[in-house]
Amino acid sequence: MSLTLVPPLHPTTPSYAAALAELSSVSLETLAAQAGRMTRIDRKYVIPADDLDAVFSSTAHEAVALDIDGRRTFGYSSIYFDTPDLRSFHDGGRRRRRRFKVRARSYLDSDLHFLEVKTRGARGTTVKERQSLPHPVHGGLDPAGQKFVATTLAAHGIPDLDPRDLHPTLEVTYRRSTLAFLSAGHRTTVDTDVRWTAQDGIRAFVEKVAVVETKAGSTPTAVDRALWRLGHRPMQISKYGAGMVTTHADLPHLKWHRTLTNPLLAHAS
Repeated sequence: MSLTLVPPLHPTTPSYAAALAELSSVSLETLAAQAGRMTRIDRKYVIPADDLDAVFSSTAHEAVALDIDGRRTFGYSSIYFDTPDLRSFHDGGRRRRRRFKVRARSYLDSDLHFLEVKTRGARGTTVKERQSLPHPVHGGLDPAGQKFVATTLAAHGIPDLDPRDLHPTLEVTYRRSTLAFLSAGHRTTVDTDVRWTAQDGIRAFVEKVAVVETKAGSTPTAVDRALWRLGHRPMQISKYGAGMVTTHADLPHLKWHRTLTNPLLAHAS
């Protein structure tokens, strides 16, 4: 799988892009220090991109935007790894307590690369641990990556997975902007232009849709409440799970069935 910078097909709507540009900026270092939240409650929403302006207009006075070298939207690539029997996919879709994801994430605009392991913590929290990589991952994990994955999974109650069995199954690319609410210590990400490429080359994408994710504690954020006022509710969505189902017609929809029949995603092409 190769990494490709995602060209903006339908970037954030003009009004949202303008609002994003007007916000005060925050550096990546400050964001990580004050609103990084590697352990958090994630609430995910799939909304029309045209709703972004309404969602954030009521919270703009509290928010700052991640800014790196003058950019406020960034290209991301995540290559997900799974076993031959797709254990990560099936365990996630069946809500297994000891579920996990392993991915290599690249920040395409800043040439930063990480190997990440996501597991479940207490009370439904998401726990993410990662280590820096000197370059993008091509093919399987090297011995250092395998050791990191095995050690991390074992520490979270998954000692039986052999990381040598992991292989790339899906690449997910998208554009992301990040808004931080520093006084509250949380952040919100907005992803657009989501595209999936399976290992066999099958591709799919969704247009004019935004995936909004609040990353905070158990208390709903101002963004959550703004989304609720517009009639949006959290959804069971995983870019990995949704992408695998969309690019593999033989896979079950599992817990993502209702999400994948949402009109915004039902016609992914």
